[in-house]
Amino acid sequence: MNLNENFPVSAAKVEELKNRIKKLNIAVDKIEEQFVRGSGHGGQKINKTSNCVMLKYPPLNMIVKMQQDRQRSVNRFLALRELVDKIEMEISPETSRRLKDFEKIRKQKAKHSKRSMAKYASKEEDMLTKDSLKIKVEKITPEKMLELGIPSKPAGTGVWSVWECPPKTFDWEYSSTENAYVYEGKVKVKSALEEVEIKAGDYVSFPKGLKCTWTVLEKIRKVYSFEG
Repeated sequence: MNLNENFPVSAAKVEELKNRIKKLNIAVDKIEEQFVRGSGHGGQKINKTSNCVMLKYPPLNMIVKMQQDRQRSVNRFLALRELVDKIEMEISPETSRRLKDFEKIRKQKAKHSKRSMAKYASKEEDMLTKDSLKIKVEKITPEKMLELGIPSKPAGTGVWSVWECPPKTFDWEYSSTENAYVYEGKVKVKSALEEVEIKAGDYVSFPKGLKCTWTVLEKIRKVYSFEG
């Protein structure tokens, strides 16, 4: 390959490339050059002229093909620079700017991936926390009441205690998980996550750590017990 050709790029770029070739001891006379017809977008200038440059470097069994520009002379320079980059990555990885760029990109991707995973884990943890602070309301059968030891009428037992409250509003925080069965009345319980209406016949679980506001709409009577 002839390096004395006037490539249509700045003299500084040409000189820099020649210095790299010399420093890496690349045998220029062993670089095989071939021109082939271009393909793809660009019209007749691309598709009907041999402006695509192919360089082969047998000592390292490397091949580079370049069709970035409409001018073949520009593609010759770009192909040679690409070949020099590949050779440097092979024989002198410690000085390869391309490898340094690859490593920089790899680190950036790894950093981004780490941030994404941390963000996802944080969101997942947040979702789990939110789910754990939700109030659970359900209807249970007489058989289930019997199984849980809930009395058929409001009465204190060894496990369950009675609680009554007239219509009013107050704030409450649960230091332990509370299970309750409502015999009569209606109440709205509002937390940062939700507002739940609870009425007669509901079996309710208030999770530990829940902060909420009770609004008793109708006098409520319930039995309750704490877990743990």
